[in-house]
Amino acid sequence: MEAASISQKSLIGGSNMSDEIKKGLQGKLISPKAAVAAFEQGIQGRQYVSKNRDERAASYASRKLERQEFLKARVPFITYDFLPDFYLVQGLSVIGAVSGKSKSTTASNILAGFIQETDYAEALVISNEEKTDFVYDRVACILTGYSFMDLVKGKLSSEAEQAVRAQSLELTKRIEVVDGSNWNTAYLEDTISILEHAERAKVNLVIIDYLQTITSSRKEPLMESFMVSKKFGTFLMEYGKRAVVPVVVFAQLSDGDTRSFKERIENDKMFFNHAFTAIEIIPDFETLLTTFKVHKDRLGLSTGKEVVMGFKAGKYVLGQEGF
Repeated sequence: MEAASISQKSLIGGSNMSDEIKKGLQGKLISPKAAVAAFEQGIQGRQYVSKNRDERAASYASRKLERQEFLKARVPFITYDFLPDFYLVQGLSVIGAVSGKSKSTTASNILAGFIQETDYAEALVISNEEKTDFVYDRVACILTGYSFMDLVKGKLSSEAEQAVRAQSLELTKRIEVVDGSNWNTAYLEDTISILEHAERAKVNLVIIDYLQTITSSRKEPLMESFMVSKKFGTFLMEYGKRAVVPVVVFAQLSDGDTRSFKERIENDKMFFNHAFTAIEIIPDFETLLTTFKVHKDRLGLSTGKEVVMGFKAGKYVLGQEGF
């Protein structure tokens, strides 16, 4: 019995045993076998704490790396001067407007800003609204200072048209446009396949124009369009974070009511909840002024703010009247 008591005291006094086990054993007589088991449990406890500490350190390092990638992924919304510290960031941004009210025009301005403000970065555009040539030509007109409508109507001089065409060709090196000629982007699965390819290719910006044109599912042909939108929204919520890329989705808003921005997104109101950023486009075609209202800015202080921009030859201009 004395030997057991001595072994107990020796083990209890050892530095390798956890405080919890020491407290549990003090004042008690135990067998050598039980003492050894308790000693081993203490070692295991220390190993667990050490492992847990290492995991926390690794998790912190991983989050720090993600943060650095996140900062590199910031893209201007048209221009870095739009609002202080306001960017299109990793994750989902929803840009809403009623039918025929400047969704494609805004998409081309975002692309032009992206080309001007970033070096060698690449973008993917899924366009169910316009043909590939129109997407390139809109952006090229903004960058060269010519009117896209004059180009379409054949009113540009030969020299101006050549400048636009040359710029469009240059844009193909940094912008990939998918317009449904090779993929049927009305199908959820086709659109997801394109986005997964873009993730592997490490694009720096994704623009989808627009949400409500993705209406069907190959796997579930009877699925209603609003359910397709819901599934797509869930996918995009995770995709933007996983791919470390800003995903800008243009959405059609219902017209003629006073409900909130969230309630006016056609097909899927939950899209608003998934988004880091939500902006409404409110153009005035008489004054040629466009108001951009920030309905959500999860990472900044811009929620509720409005920015009014002028419009010239297809380009939004800060601090100027429309002309």
